[in-house]
Amino acid sequence: MYLEAVEIIGDWMKDSNNGVNAMLSQLELSPGDLRPPTVKTIMDESRDQEVIKRMEPQNVPAIYIFLDDPILVNAIDPTGVQQKIEELPITLRYITREIEPVKVRRHTMYTLRAMLMSLNRLNLPDNQSSRVKNSICLEVIVSVATLGDILEKVGDASTVTGAVISTWMATDRLPKG
Repeated sequence: MYLEAVEIIGDWMKDSNNGVNAMLSQLELSPGDLRPPTVKTIMDESRDQEVIKRMEPQNVPAIYIFLDDPILVNAIDPTGVQQKIEELPITLRYITREIEPVKVRRHTMYTLRAMLMSLNRLNLPDNQSSRVKNSICLEVIVSVATLGDILEKVGDASTVTGAVISTWMATDRLPKG
């Protein structure tokens, strides 16, 4: 099961020292800009039905985390020790109810930057133990894309305003066969 990957990312985004809110507090802002509000809700498709059903979050700003397609998996290692996952894309969507367009755009871009900072910290060699769950190991980020101008309804009122798609190389370390 590859849903461990979204749980790893979700737990990391909530981390008080390395997560998105910790990175928001460290961002340098342009003169006159207000710091974006802290992210109140971080949920993933493995543990939260709101994410799977694309329901409106109770508390915003929020981040929804889920696997994206396709997941590219190599054949099983001949030793039977592990299976290499070439591309494991994980999407983090930023959701808010802010209606003032300039403010929401600036807050979204700062929050996406904080999400990237957090993912980059997770990617550091010293944090490998935080990238393993149930034998699934996120080895290294292969690529990252940010989408900063998404206008998509979630539930009745929330709008997805940005996303980060991080594609990871991973391994499934459970012995096969």
